[in-house]
Amino acid sequence: MAKDTVTYEDFLNDVPLPYRAFVEQVNSSLLDAGYKSTFENKASGYLASYKHGKNRLAILNFVFRKKGMMARVYANHCDEYADYVATLPPALERVVAKASDCKRLLNPSDCSPTCSMGYRFSVGDNEYRKCRYNCFFFLVDDESVPVIAGLVERERVARG
Repeated sequence: MAKDTVTYEDFLNDVPLPYRAFVEQVNSSLLDAGYKSTFENKASGYLASYKHGKNRLAILNFVFRKKGMMARVYANHCDEYADYVATLPPALERVVAKASDCKRLLNPSDCSPTCSMGYRFSVGDNEYRKCRYNCFFFLVDDESVPVIAGLVERERVARG
């Protein structure tokens, strides 16, 4: 049986109304910068992924969970905008603090050699070594929207 094609419009229809303008702005910005988008239907809802054609590395995923829509930013170059990361609001820093540590940063032999290494950064007096898959994984809400937009834009610029 063939998979149903999921469109941007299908995905956008499930985005909570207060955050549609934000999603549309991020979508336009990334597409204008040469990123490609894909949309899939998963058990928990839609998955939207943005990858650049030249390196095929994702910069952003939107996923749906029971608690709502979430955004995962792959901040591979967060060291280049460490001053921005250092200003995370307390609620989002708590999310980062709860994320699992990167095994490869702590002890490289504890993780698969094919695993992409996580991120090392500081927020205030706290230094973090976090796994790239859940470090910047935020519920899309009024507080996180400007931070997610800032992370995505800085990462897009850093990737060139």
